[in-house]
Amino acid sequence: MSFSKTTSLASLALTGLFVVFKFALASTTETPAP
Repeated sequence: MSFSKTTSLASLALTGLFVVFKFALASTTETPAP
């Protein structure tokens, strides 16, 4: 596995986690927890 491929995969995973985190944060702030 090349270094560039590892870096791109890592950045892609970080971006995905960031999007999921923002989506979860927005959903929790918009709708009160039960």
